[in-house]
Amino acid sequence: MHIIVDGYNFIGKYSGMIGDIEEKREALINLLFEYRALKKHDITVVFDGWQNGMSVESSEIKKGVRIIFSRLGEKADDVIKRLTVKGENIIVVSSDREVSSYAENRGAVALSCTEFEKKLTELAYYKQNDINKDEEISSSCFASTKKKGNPRRLSKEERRKRVRISKM
Repeated sequence: MHIIVDGYNFIGKYSGMIGDIEEKREALINLLFEYRALKKHDITVVFDGWQNGMSVESSEIKKGVRIIFSRLGEKADDVIKRLTVKGENIIVVSSDREVSSYAENRGAVALSCTEFEKKLTELAYYKQNDINKDEEISSSCFASTKKKGNPRRLSKEERRKRVRISKM
C-alpha cells in the first residue's frame, strides 16, 4: 500500500503541531516515519514549492519517507494527481475536495486529514500502551454472531474503501 500525503494541507489541519513551518514539516515527517515503522507502508509526502521553490521538482528520502517539493509554478495538488494515475493500493490524504475526488476517480482511496489524524492518534495509543490492535478487536465484545443495527449493506465501493482503510 502507498500513502500519499498533501503535506501543507495536513499541517494546516493537524491540531498537534506547534512552531514555525520548518518545525511543523519535521514533526510531520517524524509522525509519518513512526507510522511507516509500524505499518510498513510506502509513504510519500508532497509539499508546495510553486511560489518560492526551485525550477525543478526535488525529491529526497528521509527516514524512509519520500519527500517531494513541487517545482516553481506547480502546486502539490498537481504532483499528487500525477502520482495517483495508477490508483490501485494508493491512499491519498488530503482535505482538498478536488484532489480527493480526482484520486477516487482513479481508483485510489481518499482520506481527509482529520481521518488520517485519527488513525495516527489511534496507532500512538496502541503503541504507547503496548497493545496489539488486532488482538484487542478480536477478543473484545464482538464475538457474537447475531447481527445488530441497520441491515442495509454498504455499496461495493464503500466496502472496498473500508477494507483498504482497515489495512492502514
